[in-house]
Amino acid sequence: MKSLLCLLAAVPFAAFAGGSNYGITPGAHPILAGKVSELSTGRRSQPRRIALAPDGMLWVTLYGNGKLVKVDPVQMKVIKEYQLPGGNAGPYAVNVDGGGMVWVNEINNDTVVRLNPATGEMQGVPLPSKNVGIRKMAVDASGKLWYMGSHNGRLGLVE
Repeated sequence: MKSLLCLLAAVPFAAFAGGSNYGITPGAHPILAGKVSELSTGRRSQPRRIALAPDGMLWVTLYGNGKLVKVDPVQMKVIKEYQLPGGNAGPYAVNVDGGGMVWVNEINNDTVVRLNPATGEMQGVPLPSKNVGIRKMAVDASGKLWYMGSHNGRLGLVE
């Protein structure tokens, strides 16, 4: 019984030993093996979220420098970079609606920005409350943008 208790006490610390907390050495399991590629988004860019657009492109928020980038996943290359209107206002969540419009929030100034990738036009939408803390957004089938304020505990809707 004493050895069972010692074993159970050690299990939560197994992940700190450099391995997986699922008992699998990273890269060793045949189902998990495969090619892994990475793309640098730049020094101090601090990427936060990623969204897949209907055209297959990826959109990534760069919290550290106030930018949004469009990535071609086939070429593993940034093909367009956008400075957001709030400057370094901490772009965090990103989503793309069915029409290809890109939605990104600026967490430090409580704003949601809609980008039209075809024209480059950006439209800012100030949120009705302060210290919202959007970390994730979703677009429903009718094109409405939903967000959850992790700081203020409010569900929001942009129509």
